[in-house]
Amino acid sequence: MIENIPLALSATLFSIFTIRFLIAKWHQNDLIAPDSVYSALVLMHFFVPAILYSAEIGPKFVARENEDFLLQATVYAFVCLTFLQVGSLYYSKIFNPNQWLTTRRSTREWSGSGLILGVFFLEVAGWLARFYIVSSNAYFQTARTSIGEINETFFAAVMMIELFPLYAICAVAIWSFRPSRLSGRGLMFGLLAILIVLELAYWVPSGRKEPVILTLLLPSIIKYIRTGAMPAGRTVVVIAVAIASLFPLAFLYRGGLELPVDASDSIGALLGAWNQSAGNSAIDVKTSDVTLSRISLLEPLAACIRLVNDRIVELRLGNDYADALLGLIPRFLWADKPNLHYGNDFGYLSGIIFAGDSLTSISVSFFGEGFLNFSWFGAGVFFLIGIAFNVIYQQHRSGARTETWIFVYAVTLPTIMYVGGTFALYFGGLIKLIPFAYLLGRMMEGKRDRHQNLTRLPNDSVVLTYDLGTK
Repeated sequence: MIENIPLALSATLFSIFTIRFLIAKWHQNDLIAPDSVYSALVLMHFFVPAILYSAEIGPKFVARENEDFLLQATVYAFVCLTFLQVGSLYYSKIFNPNQWLTTRRSTREWSGSGLILGVFFLEVAGWLARFYIVSSNAYFQTARTSIGEINETFFAAVMMIELFPLYAICAVAIWSFRPSRLSGRGLMFGLLAILIVLELAYWVPSGRKEPVILTLLLPSIIKYIRTGAMPAGRTVVVIAVAIASLFPLAFLYRGGLELPVDASDSIGALLGAWNQSAGNSAIDVKTSDVTLSRISLLEPLAACIRLVNDRIVELRLGNDYADALLGLIPRFLWADKPNLHYGNDFGYLSGIIFAGDSLTSISVSFFGEGFLNFSWFGAGVFFLIGIAFNVIYQQHRSGARTETWIFVYAVTLPTIMYVGGTFALYFGGLIKLIPFAYLLGRMMEGKRDRHQNLTRLPNDSVVLTYDLGTK
């Protein structure tokens, strides 16, 4: 039964608008554009949970006072999404210099030897960082909160390098899903499968959800970018079931890790966590409630609105976004550089976590960060974010280095997809990763150009055909 009719109507209308937008992008073969990705994420993280909450389905908010701002949070999420969509469209239609109908161009593709060297570098560097993390007792998610034995000034760099094998998967997928047929593709698909299995074997026992989800999604996303083909129905079902199951299983597993276990190694900790959490009533909750509470970002956003509205915190007036520029300065050059996140402070103020809980960190979310800085005017920030992300995305369509720019966009996707994080923190890391990804992509390029005939259709989709000429 619907208990909050204004919330139900608003969330339903916003959901219909977003779904129609995604259908239009699907017809344009453009579902991986930043505005499309954000639309799907906002639908999942805000609008669908709002509909469920309006019918009192799922768990209550941890802090009941945040529920009074549930409608405002839903409306603000829609306003932010609209600004991002407009910003993305603004660049595509007005500032994009490549407003061609039909043209012929040359693109520099990756060479096989360059790809192997690039993947080898990413794998070796990434696994060295991982061995260091494991040896420093910072492998498990619960241990990462306290950083283990890693020096804090060095930890951020190690965490960034730890993700390099995930980027290696992206590079191999970019090669494997080339539109043109190449010899050795079967070997590349085999290598891609091996890298995915290794990545899952590393991340699943750690208790971290985001890298597991990225490992499952990024190869299919790159296939869509390269070929325009959606994943097979069976693949979609398998990935969807795996991701849906991940939330309650990760919750149960993390709960077990916080219990005392007698284990001297990772395998012992893994088995001990499962055995103890399975029979522990303290973490015996409904699977659906765990999944909804992890997917929904409504309470952190509602808490941000409440904190500003009740004058519990002062507006930050852009300080969070200015601090993101500090990411340009490496921490080894500035050991006392401030951390670009709220830590546990926001969780305490919002009432979502309780005093003394040093393990749980609640993020404000990208949208909440905008509200904490500029109140309702914070939605305007997402107009600029839409432009910035679309600048990167459009390069693989109109630039001279298609595969390099797809790689750069793949490296950017985790920041785009993790809307539950703190934008200043993720952007601070991204502005260092983008030049690195571009330079690595350039190093993997061969000397031969491949000619492409591109035709932009009336619905803005793109058709590519290849000639095998060289110059």
